[in-house]
Amino acid sequence: MAITFTDLTLLDITVTPPPVVLQYLIVAGGGGGGSCEGGAAGGGGAGGLLTGYVTVVSGATSSTVTVGQGGASDTSGGNSSIAIAGAATYTAIGGGGGGAVGSSPGYPNPGGNGGSGAGGSIKYAVFAGSAGAGTAGQGFAGGSYNSNPWLGGGGGGAGQVGQSGDFSGNGGAGLTSTITGASVYYAGGGGGGSWTGASYTSGVGGLGGGGTGGQVSVPVAGNGTNGLGGGGGGSGGPSNVAPNGQIGGSGGSGVVIIRTSATAISTTGSPAVTIYDGDNIYTFTASGTNTF
Repeated sequence: MAITFTDLTLLDITVTPPPVVLQYLIVAGGGGGGSCEGGAAGGGGAGGLLTGYVTVVSGATSSTVTVGQGGASDTSGGNSSIAIAGAATYTAIGGGGGGAVGSSPGYPNPGGNGGSGAGGSIKYAVFAGSAGAGTAGQGFAGGSYNSNPWLGGGGGGAGQVGQSGDFSGNGGAGLTSTITGASVYYAGGGGGGSWTGASYTSGVGGLGGGGTGGQVSVPVAGNGTNGLGGGGGGSGGPSNVAPNGQIGGSGGSGVVIIRTSATAISTTGSPAVTIYDGDNIYTFTASGTNTF
């Protein structure tokens, strides 16, 4: 606090609280990987990532925190946000869900757009879906599919475009943050699936919690990591599971972290509070409010 003397007598001391500076990290939920009826689906896009600082005027301020959940197979992740009364709202967009692919009516579906876009999917040359786009300043597009061999594209990450099936179909890497005092990767894209025999492996998830894609020998796709906003792996393999063949991995839930020198007067929801170098760090893994 700053103390201001209005004259030479201590009877007239006024106390002026300084503005409160919040450092924030907002990660949305990752998109689920694509499902397939005997093919190779794209990985889910990572949840959008926003980071920065905001100055809040002195006095109690209610901050409403929303944390996006990861998407199921073929489904986009949920948005995460901080809404500061009297200031601004910052929203990270959920990752794009992988497009389902097969020869049934309604196929193929393109990879979803989102914070980061989902990868492209493929079954035969005529049953294919394009990759999804990312959101500027939050994440990158997914990678395209490969038609020979059948390889799905990797989902985009917060720091990198998803790799094309022409290469590995790996998910795009996320970004690191040191807001908690440790360097951690967040928001990695899901790996693309594979359906051309064991010699063509599926893509691995990007750094930051992306799930690994499925393939003929290991058709079960990996899930994105909760609390990191990773995209789910795209499926790959035979069409022997109803209703849509193999199911893509689920996206990982997002997270909101606030770091400030101010101590919250009250909190609701489920923040885990730690103290680091004299700062207060609030890590939200579920929706809640925080009053400073």
